[in-house]
This record gives sequence, structure tokens and C-alpha cells, in this order.
Amino acid sequence: MAQEIIYAPFTGTAVPMTQVPDPVFSENHIGQGVAVQPADGVVVSPADGVISALTRTNHAFCVTTDAGTELLIHIGIDTVKLEGKGFKCYVQKGQRVRRGDKVMKFDLRLCQKHNLNVISPCVVISSEEIAAVQPHTGPVKAGQTPILTLERT
Repeated sequence: MAQEIIYAPFTGTAVPMTQVPDPVFSENHIGQGVAVQPADGVVVSPADGVISALTRTNHAFCVTTDAGTELLIHIGIDTVKLEGKGFKCYVQKGQRVRRGDKVMKFDLRLCQKHNLNVISPCVVISSEEIAAVQPHTGPVKAGQTPILTLERT
């Protein structure tokens, strides 16, 4: 089996998905993964690939890795309520990115001011060729620390 390593999209602390206060994520309804409690507002690509989706409000995006895995990076919980305020996007749909490239920036203080939880899920949403998802928790550095090891069939 081949392995694929997914790196942290944020600097902060990676925690199990069960700590995300939203059952869509904590109960793996859209896929398995890990969440990061971000220390700052910079979001980078977790892998080499292509931006396959962007939300209008810039609170989430998808990257399809060069190995074909689609990842959802969701910035915070209920941050869609800000309607894009405090979010800046640096990429376009279809754009090629490398691991560590800046994708988004968000205002951490603004989210906290609005009592929005900034815990941010990183979810494997394509699972056809994925046999196992192994999350890694603890301190992480954006674009440098592995957060998921995927076993490919």
C-alpha cells in the first residue's frame, strides 16, 4: 500500500475530530480527518495539488492532491455567518498550489469577537482509494508538520 502525507494547513495544535463541536465533522459524516486549533490567521495548502473548490465567503476550500485525494479545509465553525468579512483569499479555483503556499488569511480576533469557534477541520472527502486515515495530534506548523497519513489501496 502506498502512503500519502497531508501537512498542517495552519500553525497551532492538531486535535482529534471528536473535539469539533459540530456533528457533521465530529461524527465523520463527510469524511475522516483531524482538526487544528489555529494560533494565527494564515492558511496554507496542506499538499501539492489543485484548488478544486472555494466558498463564496472564503471560510472553506478544497484541494485535490497530486495523488487524487480531495481535502476539505474548513476555517472555524459557523464562520460562514461573517459572510466573508475578515477573510482574504489568495488563490482561484483550478489554480495549482504547492504544499505551504498561502491560500487564505482570516481575522482570528474578529472570529473570537463574534464568539465563533476557530477550530478548523481538515477532512478527507474522497475515500474511494483510501484504506486508512491516521491523524496526528499535537503542536503543528503550517505546511511543515504532518497531520494525516493516508494508506492508499
